[in-house]
Amino acid sequence: MIKLKDVLFEATISYKNDTTKKKELGTGAHFVFLGRQKVGVFHIEDIGTIPFDPMDRIKQKGKGPSSPNSIFMYGGMAIMLYKQGIGKRVIQTIFKDKPNIKHIILYTTDDAIGFWKKLGGEVLGEKDGIYYMRINRI
Repeated sequence: MIKLKDVLFEATISYKNDTTKKKELGTGAHFVFLGRQKVGVFHIEDIGTIPFDPMDRIKQKGKGPSSPNSIFMYGGMAIMLYKQGIGKRVIQTIFKDKPNIKHIILYTTDDAIGFWKKLGGEVLGEKDGIYYMRINRI
């Protein structure tokens, strides 16, 4: 029997910057494609050295440990594709395409912390049930 997960791994994961329509990282929205099908979106809020401050969860500016060569992103995949490996492949693709990016900073709920920890993520802090994580290059 062929499983959906097996079929998905046959397809190519890619992303395009919504502003430039090119496969590049920049601030703003980026659509995730599985083959030619749009399956998700993530937003990049900041690129460079990102100081962590749980009191300003979107911009992440302020006093705290900084992460050089980082991007701060948030977003998600289509719900019918949860637990199919798409998120992991997006992270792997970003790291593969951008060797200068060493960390991805993101926020998540407690339901997904286990997933991000499997990818080598570490919890930086928590505020109001939102956990901030840093994923090191995988």
